[in-house]
Amino acid sequence: MDWQDLGLKAGLEVHWELATRKKLFCHCPNMLVNKEPDKIIERYLRSVGGELGEIDTAAKAEAMKSKKITYQFCNDVSCLVEIDEEPPHQPNEEAIEIALTIAELLHAKIVDEIHVMRKT
Repeated sequence: MDWQDLGLKAGLEVHWELATRKKLFCHCPNMLVNKEPDKIIERYLRSVGGELGEIDTAAKAEAMKSKKITYQFCNDVSCLVEIDEEPPHQPNEEAIEIALTIAELLHAKIVDEIHVMRKT
């Protein structure tokens, strides 16, 4: 079986923490702090429809586990985006540039559009 005859296209998803100055979806500094949090916020994951109204199967399965998520909120390095009280901002341009540089180094085909999926 030839993958080209099938029209197979594959993507690569890499999870890696980048050494950027700001966090990916907000303007908070990208740094760890070693202090007591200013607030502790506890939540349970709920599955909701995305932009197209569809509920992601994996998100639904995770929500059914009723796991409690505990956020440790430090005022000087955290914001409402991180606790899902404000929509994510545009992705950090520095992170996008790093990702594109890595793609070029790997001789990957770079697409015209980037679709960002953020866990909810």
